[in-house]
Amino acid sequence: MTLTLSGAGIADLSPLAADRALEELTLNQTGVTNLHGLEDHPALTLISISDQALPDLSALRDATAFQTLNLFDLTSSDMGSLAHVPALQDFWADTVPINSLDGLAGHAELRSLGIIGGKFTTTAPLHDLPKLRSMRLPTGSLQNVAGLGTLPALKELDLGGNQIGNLEGLRGAAQLRELNLSGNPVTDVSPLQGLPHLPTLWIAGTGARDLSALGVDAEGCP
Repeated sequence: MTLTLSGAGIADLSPLAADRALEELTLNQTGVTNLHGLEDHPALTLISISDQALPDLSALRDATAFQTLNLFDLTSSDMGSLAHVPALQDFWADTVPINSLDGLAGHAELRSLGIIGGKFTTTAPLHDLPKLRSMRLPTGSLQNVAGLGTLPALKELDLGGNQIGNLEGLRGAAQLRELNLSGNPVTDVSPLQGLPHLPTLWIAGTGARDLSALGVDAEGCP
């Protein structure tokens, strides 16, 4: 079952505790501050939250079926509560005031990650995500890509439109197949040398001119 709740008058989710068939829940402009009532829901796989503050997520600690969290246009967010969602597989945030990625550290089941409009400057907390395959971080604020080269499953990486000038953090990203660096002030792409599965690299709007170190096809983003 899919349920959408909208309106500031909605603040208590405890009546949902008896609805064991709930699979997807959307909260829009509600007064919900925590997810009590969703503990150990056997079918709940997806929650979307928009135009409000991010509720405390700790009630999802034992929601073993839970997979996907989508956040849009939040007025405030405490990403530390993501630590209470160990089963998270897919995370998307658009126009959310995320200042740090610490809340995503150690999420062993995370497979896809997308953040638009965050304010964090480094990816260092993401170094231990063993199943992460796809990452989109066109935030405009990212400067440091530390730790991304250690992700064993990472295949798709979008870093377009940031402030990245150094690619050393990507060295060793052996499974990477698609990489977007467009719009970054990067000039040296030699840290990407030797990546065996990287057929596609987007570098439009960068200062990179010498691609001799790369055995890949380079395309400019349209």
